[in-house]
Amino acid sequence: MHIKRVELRGFKSYGEMTILDNFDRNFNAITGLNGSGKSNIFDAICFCLGLHALKSMRVTHTKDLIFKEGTGNVTEAHVSIIFDNTDKNNRPIGYEDTNEISITRSIKVNSTASRYTLNGNVSSKEKIEEMLASVRINMKNPTFIILQGRIKQVINMTPIETLGMVEEVIGTKNYEKKKADAVKTIEEKNQKLIEIENLIDNTIRPHLIECESAKEVYDKYEQAKREYDYVHKKLIAYDFFKNTIKIEKLTKDKEEQKSVIEKQKKELEENKEKQEDLRGRIKTCEDDLKNNQEMIESNKNIHEKQKEKAKIQAQVNLIEKDVKDDEKNIKDLQNKKVKMENNATHQNNEYIEGKNRSENLLKVYEESTKQLQRATDSYMAASAGRQMQQDGRTLTVHEKLNEAEKDLIRAQGSIKEYKMNIKHTERKLKEKSSKLAKEGNKGEEEKLKLKKLENEKLKIEKRLEACNHDPEIFEQMQVEAEKLLHEIQKLEKSIGDIRTKHGLPELDYTPPVNFRKEEVHGMVYELFKVKEEKYTTAVEFSFQGITSAVLSSDNTASKIAKYLQRTYNLLCMDKLMKLEVSEDKMIDAKRICKDVHNLMDLLEYDTKYARAIQRSFPPTIVCPDTNTAFKVCKSVKVNTVSLDGDTYSPQGLISGGSAQKQTRMLGTMKLYDALQTLKPKKEKYLNLKNEISKMSKIHNEYENIRHQMNQITGEEELQREIVSRSADNELRTECDNLKQELTTYQCHLEDAETKLATASSLVKQYKNEAENFEATKERILKEASEGLAKAKKNEAKAKKEYENFVEKFSTVQNARSTYQDEISELEEDMIKLKELNQKREEEIKCLLERISSIDVVLQELDEKRQKIEETFSEKNKEIKTFKDSLRSLEENSVSKSIDMNGAENSLKDTKRELENRKNYLRKLNEENPFISEEQNKFGQSGTNYDFEFFDIRKLEKEEGKWRKKLDEFNKNTNIRAAEAYVQKKNSYDELIEKKRIVLDDKKNLQIFINSVDAEKDEAIKYACQKVNVDFNNIFAMLLPNAGAELKAYFDTKNNHKINGLQIRVHFGGKWKESLDELSGGQKSLMSLSLLLALLRCKPCPFYILDEIDAALDTSHTQNVGQVIHTFFRDSQFLIISLKQNLFASADVLYKVSNMNGLSKVERIFNAKR
Repeated sequence: MHIKRVELRGFKSYGEMTILDNFDRNFNAITGLNGSGKSNIFDAICFCLGLHALKSMRVTHTKDLIFKEGTGNVTEAHVSIIFDNTDKNNRPIGYEDTNEISITRSIKVNSTASRYTLNGNVSSKEKIEEMLASVRINMKNPTFIILQGRIKQVINMTPIETLGMVEEVIGTKNYEKKKADAVKTIEEKNQKLIEIENLIDNTIRPHLIECESAKEVYDKYEQAKREYDYVHKKLIAYDFFKNTIKIEKLTKDKEEQKSVIEKQKKELEENKEKQEDLRGRIKTCEDDLKNNQEMIESNKNIHEKQKEKAKIQAQVNLIEKDVKDDEKNIKDLQNKKVKMENNATHQNNEYIEGKNRSENLLKVYEESTKQLQRATDSYMAASAGRQMQQDGRTLTVHEKLNEAEKDLIRAQGSIKEYKMNIKHTERKLKEKSSKLAKEGNKGEEEKLKLKKLENEKLKIEKRLEACNHDPEIFEQMQVEAEKLLHEIQKLEKSIGDIRTKHGLPELDYTPPVNFRKEEVHGMVYELFKVKEEKYTTAVEFSFQGITSAVLSSDNTASKIAKYLQRTYNLLCMDKLMKLEVSEDKMIDAKRICKDVHNLMDLLEYDTKYARAIQRSFPPTIVCPDTNTAFKVCKSVKVNTVSLDGDTYSPQGLISGGSAQKQTRMLGTMKLYDALQTLKPKKEKYLNLKNEISKMSKIHNEYENIRHQMNQITGEEELQREIVSRSADNELRTECDNLKQELTTYQCHLEDAETKLATASSLVKQYKNEAENFEATKERILKEASEGLAKAKKNEAKAKKEYENFVEKFSTVQNARSTYQDEISELEEDMIKLKELNQKREEEIKCLLERISSIDVVLQELDEKRQKIEETFSEKNKEIKTFKDSLRSLEENSVSKSIDMNGAENSLKDTKRELENRKNYLRKLNEENPFISEEQNKFGQSGTNYDFEFFDIRKLEKEEGKWRKKLDEFNKNTNIRAAEAYVQKKNSYDELIEKKRIVLDDKKNLQIFINSVDAEKDEAIKYACQKVNVDFNNIFAMLLPNAGAELKAYFDTKNNHKINGLQIRVHFGGKWKESLDELSGGQKSLMSLSLLLALLRCKPCPFYILDEIDAALDTSHTQNVGQVIHTFFRDSQFLIISLKQNLFASADVLYKVSNMNGLSKVERIFNAKR
């Protein structure tokens, strides 16, 4: 905590509002000419903090603190200090959460009273002092203030005064106060002790000697009194106990009598109601006898309903007859269809056989036609001297001979060419083989490597097949999983938006370790949706489970209860009971209005959540409008709600729907659909992830094997290339190719030789034909003529057979088509009849429903008619019976009234007796205090009040005996003297005990004084050690190559008690014998060093120093600033100085000026610092 801002108005020379803002946390200096008002700022701070010593503020009267003593327009002095309280380690108690604290004090010219405010609230000086004391600002001992003359005082102090200054800093006044209080108490104890001893010696002891003679008689009196009291207490206790039991019995009797009276009153009321009911019935019966119009109306209604039923029944019978006829027709059609299908099957078989036969005959006919054409062409060619060839050409004998000779020449050339190629290839093969034999098996090693690689590749292929894994399926699964995850995230965002939009709370909990999430089923509103949107308002106003969550069991609830982030209503499915509108009530409601629904029927949900959902809705019937809801609620005694949200309960509670339609159920509908979509996707995603997880190991193994496969394949291809590029392999390949060529040439040579033989034979044949041309021509023409005649005959026969069969087959084909058409017609007829029968059955069903409803009405009408008939025959008897019952009830009422009056009188007697006994017990309790203390023992076995074993008569005799003895003692004994002895003896014992206590207190107080002295001495020693270290260091910094200490002088009788502290100084390690050896400046530096060291003993948040450098040289003032920055980094300093070297070291400088008696302040930020 440090000073942040000071505001002055009307204080001393500051007549106008003056603000000193933005004080630095460490070093602040105030300067200005003499008389400008510098010290008035410090006076203002001391004034505001509650300093009352006017001398310290350099005035003699409070009005001197007001600007111009209040003679001008300013009649009030006002000072405010705003403290920065952001340092968490140095905050006042009670203000730990306050970042800024303000204190204000003001006085008026005509008043000596001050007005304090703390943070804007009126406060007291004591409260402000208490707040400041919690941060070590002691206004009763303001050690944080060092004024101008303090340094000179320190220089002239004696060792005892120096010790007193240290004691003042560490607060030994508290020790002295404790000790003084203890000494004062001891003196009081001594005085008390003298008084006690005087009282014993002068008053108590002489009187005890005088009364001792009556002691023996008094003891006997006391013995008799104790015996009497013992017996009397037992009798009183017995009497109290007996009356208590009697009171309990009377209380019970009173309640029973009340119950009897209430019962009699109720019976009288019921009797009265029954009488009124009987009178009403008698009147109704008499009215019924006067008018029989109801019977006529009933008969008329029955006749009309029977007529309507007969008419409908006739329609039913007629339709049923048509149905039976159609069913018979359908059966006939079915049989006909089966028969036709059999015939069609047989016909179809004939058709297939005929079709095959027709196709074969057609082929034969087409072939004979072709043969006829060839025979005709052959005959025409023979007539022209030419012959038909197999390729269809017609050639003469010479043309055939020329072609055969050409074929012969071509064959001879081919043979020659093939022989040359064979010879050349054999020579080349021989050369390559010889070369290959010379090369040897140089490439065998590379081939073995290739073989080894091929075997390894084969093994890897088998391993790859053994994996039974398809990487494409695995990748597809991963893609599908990513797609599902994206869809799930999109759905979850949509669900979150729905929850936010419609104010639907989410089940927020942190699942414990090893917890099965499937045991939590979610919020109730997530488990259902309204089937139709028109019911959402009604459902919303009935819904009572917006914060209800569904769990599997109460065990689950106990597991997650402490992990819930908010309050929920937990529904445990294993503890829920069925809660719904009964069927009877729904039937009663339907009678009032058909368009009513059980609310649960309007919801879509999983049946396993039915009971949880029922618990969130009271059993409710949904009605189309407000009037219906009111009627159903009143008649059926069930909760109802209208479509507009108006709710009614049997207890009379009514609430209207909101003017603005609720949207929460619309939100739950969307949420339900989203959750239903999300659930299977999540399941599918989890299953996919599980499958992917299972397959990952196989996939990784597969990929490793495939990688090995790719690697070995590359090595194999490289090795194969190496083998193929080897010299012997190339030679072997060339040899193989040459062998293949040689085989091919040899085959071609054999074909050419065959062609040569054929061509030679044909040349020879055609030469013979050419030489015998005329004979050959006649023979060829004859053969052609015979062939033509035979071909014509075959063609005519084939044509006739085909045409005859086609004509016959067309009949089969037409019959088959006819069967198919007839079957289709039959099927259509059957379908039409079935559809017609279905319509008729539906019509019959409707008519039968009408008949059923008419039967119900007829039954009701018939029952009504029978009742009317019975009414007429028994009405008079019933009236007589009602009147007899009425008379009996009236007589019974008179009798019960008499009984009730007697019971009421008995109740009054019981109450009176009960009150008397209670008063008696109250009196016993007041007269005998032991009753309230020992009442719980009355009647208890093992106590003095076990009344079961009491002999009351014996006790009463003993009480009389002791009462008689006490009377005798009262007559013959000076009881007062004996009682006086006892009183004095008690007083004597009490005084002796008080004396002992006073002596013990004196002893304890002396021990406390010794401990306080020891504690004080220990505190002074510790303070001296701490001050010595700081005193030496500060003095060394102010005056280099110098040091100082406080030397302690101990008491000669008590080695632990310090009697004085002497200030010692050394320069260059040489101690001075006396402070008189020091110069004035050195003494001032020593004094200032000690004062600053004492400030560090109990650090304060801020310090006020007024011209402490007045006696210092300019060269030393700069070191003062260095000391402040070095030793007081966590404290704030406000210093008034006229020396530039000192205020130049400050972080912030305030410059004060005065004009015409009015002071002003200018803040200067020290940029050099």
